[in-house]
Amino acid sequence: MSFSERITEFSALVELFIKRQGRIRNIVTIIFYDVIYPLGLYFSLSKLVNSQDFYLFLSGLLVLFTTTYVISSVTAWLGMDKAYNYYPIIRSLGPSIIEYSLALITVVVLTTMPGVIMITLFSSTHFLTILLILLVIITASLISGFVSALVVATVSEYTIATTFSTVFSYVISIFPPIFYPASLLPSPWGTILSYIYTADTANVIKALLEGNLSLFLQYYYTLVVYLLALIMVFLVYLNKRN
Repeated sequence: MSFSERITEFSALVELFIKRQGRIRNIVTIIFYDVIYPLGLYFSLSKLVNSQDFYLFLSGLLVLFTTTYVISSVTAWLGMDKAYNYYPIIRSLGPSIIEYSLALITVVVLTTMPGVIMITLFSSTHFLTILLILLVIITASLISGFVSALVVATVSEYTIATTFSTVFSYVISIFPPIFYPASLLPSPWGTILSYIYTADTANVIKALLEGNLSLFLQYYYTLVVYLLALIMVFLVYLNKRN
């Protein structure tokens, strides 16, 4: 299959998932979790945070709501398709599971953008900073999406996969040094938890808000490595299963 045919096929998959997300109950869920929920957290808690810790709070908030939403949503959608034995049908129509998963992840990531953009606009008026924060969130959300895809691929039971993913998403969004500096944790826990990708995401956003481009490049490079490594693991696992 040529590259242009693959792009056409991928676009058709994205369009399919957008139509599935367009159902009324899905639109209501998206509006709540991607707009009302993050804005509610921002306006209710930002007043309690002092100015010195505001960037920590903001970066943590962006990581919290995007990570939990992406992991839970992707697991629910892919898990449901797997539970209803849609995967053989998908393969027979042409797309691979990796393409199918990537199309779903893309749509879910796009639905997180309204909340991200609105919260970012409250904290920065620099166009480049806003664009870079969006890039960071997209990269981290792709990691979250492939974490979900790997969970669905390895766990056969739908209920177990969705429950585990929901709990896991909150654990990696709260316990690592996201809302607080890693220096507050005793050694070696501060160092260990700092290697979780959500902590790197928060550090990247915080570095951008502070205008520290060198630190941004350092942490963002780590995120890209995590993403590429996770995609490779996912591909290797699927090849072994097939």
